[in-house]
Amino acid sequence: MELIFQGQRLELMAERAVYWPEQQALLVADLHWGKDATFRAHGIPVSRGQLDDELKRLIDLCHQVSAKHLYVLGDLCHAPEGLDLDTRALIREACQQLPERFLIEGNHDRRLRQVVESWGFSWLDEPSEVAGLTLRHHPGDGLYGHIHPTFRVKGPGEAIRLPCFVYDDERLLLPAFTGFSGGPVQKPEASQQVVVIAGSRLFKANRLS
Repeated sequence: MELIFQGQRLELMAERAVYWPEQQALLVADLHWGKDATFRAHGIPVSRGQLDDELKRLIDLCHQVSAKHLYVLGDLCHAPEGLDLDTRALIREACQQLPERFLIEGNHDRRLRQVVESWGFSWLDEPSEVAGLTLRHHPGDGLYGHIHPTFRVKGPGEAIRLPCFVYDDERLLLPAFTGFSGGPVQKPEASQQVVVIAGSRLFKANRLS
């Protein structure tokens, strides 16, 4: 779904990402690598394989759009305890298949700069300006993540929450790239548009009400 934002043509993708054709750049937010291992480290049983699937999704998506640059809008990682040596090695190997990559510092990343840079990411402060777009992690003008937005879709006798984008003229909120997340239900203001992700398709929220 095409969108003109801050004078730039962007493409909202059902894969929970934004593609920026002019820069051949893929933008994602809130990957939370190591979240499953963090839960297990705290005694919460979570099945293995989550990280492998998320890494493959990202690699495949970068190849799909022939991205030359990858921008992560914060929270690349979840917590230090979720990044044991084996997990770090798995990520390091996967990153070799990714294009030039940048991380906007997120609140979950602050103690992990050295680790992130060892995977070949360039560390960018929040906010950062890139070719006319403002990129950040926390809410503010420009593109950002952090919220993990969802939208409640009502059907016959039931309602489900689906990830979504939320935007207006000044702000564009991305869904969490990881599927291992919940998030608050959005109640958009009159000036905002909501684009809901339903499987491999995108829908304007007013078409679902």
